Amino acid sequence: MKAKHALLVVLVLAAAGAWAQVTSDFSLVLNPALNISLGPKLPDGTPYYTIGGGVSLKGEYVLPFAPFLYTGLALDADLVPINSAQKSVTYCPLGRSWGRVILRSPA
Repeated sequence: MKAKHALLVVLVLAAAGAWAQVTSDFSLVLNPALNISLGPKLPDGTPYYTIGGGVSLKGEYVLPFAPFLYTGLALDADLVPINSAQKSVTYCPLGRSWGRVILRSPA
């Protein structure tokens, strides 16, 4: 049953990535996430964290005075359940980005 859910999440992530396309100076992208823990294990070998999920929201703006540069913000929200407990860990990082536009579709 978990394998079917994992496959569904992978297919949704692949479709979301293929669908995104920038056609203006401002873009807003919302992507789901699947978190697989590679963290510590309990003394009996059971992983401390289980599979979790999250969402990523990213906005980017191509600068009008320098169309080869962009700037942006990204907000992530990740939920990672703790194995054998009714609690979970939540991460909410906020970051900025900037860079050079490599390929841009014609307007």
